[in-house]
Amino acid sequence: MEYKAIKKKVIIEVIEKAAEVRFASVKVDKDTILHGIVHSIGEEATNIPPVGTYVIFSAYGYEEIYSDGGKKFAIVDDDLVYGKR
Repeated sequence: MEYKAIKKKVIIEVIEKAAEVRFASVKVDKDTILHGIVHSIGEEATNIPPVGTYVIFSAYGYEEIYSDGGKKFAIVDDDLVYGKR
């Protein structure tokens, strides 16, 4: 199943990792920050890196969906994407 974001939404494939991740030499807490790969960008979303880019985003205020293959995706507003690698 292929998901496509609309309006100001971004679909991110969530990457499950260890409870503690170092991002840009800053320790982040998994309870407040998630990380993943940009899967789809809505036509009105701004300042979002291209599809395939590793990003960090807020663990609050997103909708969770699963693909047929069991992959976890987050649908977030564009302003909840905080950084990229």
